[in-house]
This record gives sequence, structure tokens and C-alpha cells, in this order.
Amino acid sequence: MVIICLFVCTAMRGQQMTQKTIDLPDYESSLDVSHFNGALLNNAMFEWAKTRSGADKGARWIDRISNMPDYLLSYYDGYGEKVKEVLNGKSNWLSDPTTAVYDSKGNRYVVEIKTFEGSTQFDYTDDFTESQIQSSAVELAKVACDQNWKDVDCFVSYLVLCLGLDFPEAFWLKNSFKWGSSNSISYQFGAGTCIVDYTQVVYFVVKSEDYDCRMEALQSPELISSAVVGYNNKVAEILAGCPDGTEYEKIVYLNDWLTMHNRYNTQLGIVQLDDLPEIVFSPLSALGSLTGADGPVCEGYARAFKILCDQKSIPCVLAPGVAKSTSLSKGEDHLWNEVGMDDGKWYAVDVTWNDPVTPSTEMVSGVESHDWLLLGKDDLVAPDWTFADSHPVSFLASLNEEYVSQWKLSAPSLITDHKYDPSTGIDAAAVNADSALRVYSLDGKFLGVFKSANDMRESLHSRQVLIVNGKKTFSK
Repeated sequence: MVIICLFVCTAMRGQQMTQKTIDLPDYESSLDVSHFNGALLNNAMFEWAKTRSGADKGARWIDRISNMPDYLLSYYDGYGEKVKEVLNGKSNWLSDPTTAVYDSKGNRYVVEIKTFEGSTQFDYTDDFTESQIQSSAVELAKVACDQNWKDVDCFVSYLVLCLGLDFPEAFWLKNSFKWGSSNSISYQFGAGTCIVDYTQVVYFVVKSEDYDCRMEALQSPELISSAVVGYNNKVAEILAGCPDGTEYEKIVYLNDWLTMHNRYNTQLGIVQLDDLPEIVFSPLSALGSLTGADGPVCEGYARAFKILCDQKSIPCVLAPGVAKSTSLSKGEDHLWNEVGMDDGKWYAVDVTWNDPVTPSTEMVSGVESHDWLLLGKDDLVAPDWTFADSHPVSFLASLNEEYVSQWKLSAPSLITDHKYDPSTGIDAAAVNADSALRVYSLDGKFLGVFKSANDMRESLHSRQVLIVNGKKTFSK
């Protein structure tokens, strides 16, 4: 009788299906791209490819990876639209994170990137306990979630680099990012079979107990709205003086405005980079001509230059890397620009190095230059030392070689071999000049008085940057 009873009870139990839902541990990653601490790009690690079909030759960093998943491209585009909304006076989760989705589990506000769902099953024997069934279900779901997260983390680590580099106009944001996934499973078991369903929500964190996507000084929609008004007015003020001439003349003006209205941060060297306020990495530092501890470092100069070029429809990207003043230098983290010119080629511009550090306390030190304006990779900047040697591009999206090996990337630098030649620049600059041209070299040396542009060109026999009647230009 006992044996029969047990058999019946076991059979009944086998026909019942028990269902349970449990949460799995979250995944989380982060990356700070406000300043640059990456390893030099090793070309051998990459399967080089052209930019995505229809992309504008790498004018956006996002276009340099040809196998970026579509859902991340969509997120990138949506992020750009949210930036535009804030700059146009509207509020959204980029300015007010509390309008994002509240995740009570992690006490944080998040924006969903993608939801993965899947189902699988396994068989078990009658001697399996419920605890063993749950462990097996969790392990099976975890394998799928681990693989999803590995793929997401691989490409999101590159995506956030692009967000930081392609949208410098989002000045109120930290350019540090957190992302993660919330994972849960639902499983039901009976009759020796367990069916496992998992849900994995991948998200960006915009606010949590220990993180806010906004700069510390701008952590309210009202402060951001006020700052946006000031930002828009300042950009408009700067661009009001930009000439309507050639692309070259516009770039010269933008470079000169930034070098003439700024002085490199005076506290760097006295204090560590990480101890400087957030503003020094922001374009606001250079656009606002801030001084002292708030004065721009290279990130401020370069981001401001890209913003101004974008407004004038001049193709421009930020170039993160290492700057080396000599072949013996170990180099230091640096940010400069690459611009697409009207000849269809790309050239390097380093506004920061065009505004060298001097003992002078004045904004205009007298040594502002065009020495680092529109250079090519093979141009000599010192004997046996090219621009490419002095400014090697670094890659920061990930130092994980397993991730990097999955990316199909175009070249990290776009620049051509030799510097841009504005062949008609001096004639155009001299059209409305006085009949007598007082010409100075960039180091302030007086070169003489010339009757005409032709007279000056024939006498100097040089292709250099000159100051002609107070205006910088190139000689032929």
C-alpha cells in the first residue's frame, strides 16, 4: 500500500506545472571620455573596412565602424535629436533625468537601449530537487544573458566614445557614461521538463544614487536652460564676425578667435588634471574665454572649434590621441581636430598648440600662430619628425582585445599626406589692403613694406603664415 501511494503521489506531482520568476544579478559598465587615457591604436588588431554605406567619409565617429548594430545606430540618432531639443529650449531626459524610466530595483533613472528575450528548456530526472531545478534554470538563462551582454558591452563601449566625440555641443553633460542590463527569468517545470524564459533589458543610466549624467554645476533643468541661452548667444556672437569667404578663411577666423580670446589653463601643472573643475574639458571654457583654473585645456579648445565648424557646415571631427613635442617625448593625452576642406581632403588642426603657453598673463600673448593649421600627416614639424609622429591617434573605446577584434573599423585618422595650400589666399587678403603692405612673420619680425601682393610674394619666396596689416594669411 505504501509503495502504491508513493507512486500515485509522484505521478500527480509530475502532471503539475510549477511556475516561478526570479531576478538575476545586473551587469554594469562605465567609461569616462571627458579626457583621454587610452592605449595607442594597434592597426593589426583590426579588420579594416570602409565606412558604412552612405556615410560621409568618417565625418562622424559612429560611421567608422561598419558593423555597428542597427539598434545602437538608432540610439545614437535619437540621442542627437534629444541634444537638439535641449539646445532649442525643450526639456527631456538629457536635461531632466527624472523624466526617464524609474527603475525601483536599482533606484535609478534609465533609458532603454534594447530588450532581449529568449526561451529554452531542459529535462531533469525525478531525483532533482526544486533547488536544483532552479539552479539549472538560472545557469541556462545566464549563459544566454552573458553572451548578449558581451555583444552589447563590446559595441556600446565604442558607441559612448562616439557620443562624447560627435556631440560636443551637449556641453551640460559629463561625457562619462554608465550602462547595464537588468536580467530576469521565468521558469515552469513538471513532468521532467523545465521551460525557461528570460528577459534582459539593456539600458543607459542617466541618474542614480552615485551618478548623474549632467555636470555638477548644471544638475537642474532650469540651470541648463539658462546656460543654453548663454551658449547660443555666444556662438552666434562669435560667428557674426566670421567672413563669408572661402572655407579656408572661415577656418583661419575660427582658429584666431579661439587663440586670441583664450589662454591655456594656468593651473595645469600646479594641480593634477583630475583635480581641475569639469568646465576645463567643456567647450564652454573656450567659447566663454574663461580664465585661471576654469580656463580651457585642449579638450575645451578642440570641442569649441568643432562646434563652430559644425555651425559653418565645415566637416570637422575631434581627434583624440597623444601629443609629442619631440621624438624623445613620451607624450601626453591630447585632443585636436581634423577638418574636411573644399579640395575633398582632410587636414589636421591643433588650436591648442596654435595658442602656446607663455609667461604672459594676457589673453593675447603675441605668439598665437597658424603653425598647426591644416597640416598633413607627412608634413615635417621638426627635422625627421612628422605631424603623424607628433600626434598619433589613440583609441579609447576599449582596451579589451577580445572586444576590439570584433569591430570592423575604418582608419582612425582621416588626414591626407601634406598640408592644405590656399593658393589664392594672399591675393584675396590683399584686395582691400593699403597700397603699402607692412608684413611681419609670426615671431614678430618685421619683414618689410611691399607695394603689392606680387611684390611681397616675389621678395619673400616663402610659403609661410604672415600677418598682413594685422590679418593672418598664407603667402603663396
